[in-house]
Amino acid sequence: MKKIYYRIIAYLIDMIIISIITMSITYMPIFHKDLSNYRESIKKYNKEYTNYLIFNKDLKNYYKDNKLSNDEYNKLIKKNKYYQTLINKYYIDNKLTKKNYK
Repeated sequence: MKKIYYRIIAYLIDMIIISIITMSITYMPIFHKDLSNYRESIKKYNKEYTNYLIFNKDLKNYYKDNKLSNDEYNKLIKKNKYYQTLINKYYIDNKLTKKNYK
């Protein structure tokens, strides 16, 4: 009966050692050829997400009084060039309605 326990423990130890070796080999940069592309994509995503957060914050600040004046509109476009087409789409007749704001 003792031999079975020793064999089970030996098997578990072997599996742990083989798992560690396998993981250390597969995490080598040689096996991750697209790692640089992935990092670039993450940087682009973070940049776009940061721009979105800035735009959203600015829009909330400018729209606190439920109006978007021409000065606020111009500041919004100047600061957030990425969202200029979106702003122009919903800023109709020098107004931004609550529906369009949401």
